[in-house]
Amino acid sequence: MATNVHFVFSTPPAEVSFDEFDRWYDTHVADILAGPGFPAARRYRVDGVRGDRPPTMYRHLSLYHVDGDGTQALAELERRVQSGDVPLPDWFGDIRFASFEGLALEDGDAELPDHAYLVFSRQPAGMAFEDFSEWYAVHMRENLTADGFDAAWRFALKPANVDPEAPCTAVHGAWYAVHGELPELRAALKEAAVVIGNSSSGLIEAPAAGTPTVNLGIRQKGRPRAASVIDCAEERGAIESAIRRAVDPGMRAIMAADEPPYGRPRDAAGAIVARLREVNLAGILRKPFHDLR
Repeated sequence: MATNVHFVFSTPPAEVSFDEFDRWYDTHVADILAGPGFPAARRYRVDGVRGDRPPTMYRHLSLYHVDGDGTQALAELERRVQSGDVPLPDWFGDIRFASFEGLALEDGDAELPDHAYLVFSRQPAGMAFEDFSEWYAVHMRENLTADGFDAAWRFALKPANVDPEAPCTAVHGAWYAVHGELPELRAALKEAAVVIGNSSSGLIEAPAAGTPTVNLGIRQKGRPRAASVIDCAEERGAIESAIRRAVDPGMRAIMAADEPPYGRPRDAAGAIVARLREVNLAGILRKPFHDLR
């Protein structure tokens, strides 16, 4: 059975220390869990990794499991707040909030691990959400082949409380259970000298993060690649040579002069749309399928 969730991002008021905010929020979550509709919850401090769009500016996240689609749970919570069963501090109105209902796109209960990695996204202009969701399901499983990523779940996002200063346009959320603290995972890509393997992340995320890639074999054959992607055979000598090229100081100059085909974090969708407009799809090779009877 799939578990729906409720994401609540927040940042305390300027006059409230994070320690005081932490102490209050511990009690607040306990008050919420004492009522119906919210069987589990966990709080996290947020550290942005990539991108600067909402909700990356918030410092705190509470993730709740909810019964059903969350509508009744949220209505009952509002009733309990109004009745005083869930007390709020005087400075509650000064907290900066943004919250989202997360409708499960994956089977199973989403874990609430010690450390997690959250990706909010939306499909490129002109692309249906269903097609984006289908692609992301494959992409997510590719990510799970990387060290540090243990499990993952996806959600369709629906805004519940919109921050007027920073409205979020994301419609898809991917929640990864990871082991180790997030800075250690970040080092695996953003701070790595080189990425080695045959995953699509070596062609998409690594160039955007400014990390060269040694791409092994033919799995990614035919896909656009940045100048920082070095293709090589799955042979020791070829791999050693490719690694030397990747870590050579000259590679930094090559990457600085290059524009990755999938774009930087700011413009991937625009690059994809622009390229599709240039391509004549009339004679495109279509992948055949055969029914097995």
